[in-house]
Amino acid sequence: MRVNDKIVYNKMGNLIHSDMVINLVVYFQNTLKLDFNLELSKVSQKAIFDAKEILKKNIFFFKKNFTSEAD
Repeated sequence: MRVNDKIVYNKMGNLIHSDMVINLVVYFQNTLKLDFNLELSKVSQKAIFDAKEILKKNIFFFKKNFTSEAD
């Protein structure tokens, strides 16, 4: 595993395990910065893309008072 991919892996772990919305947002923003600042493999790029999509769905569910996809 390349060093940059390991960084993304660790950030995704933080994102998944965040227990407060504010932490989730901070981890997500930090992960997005990685996408612009590091040369990432296609797998890491796909992981970041998937995280964006899940976060969009969870925001939609939150606005509708549904349980998020991560639960």
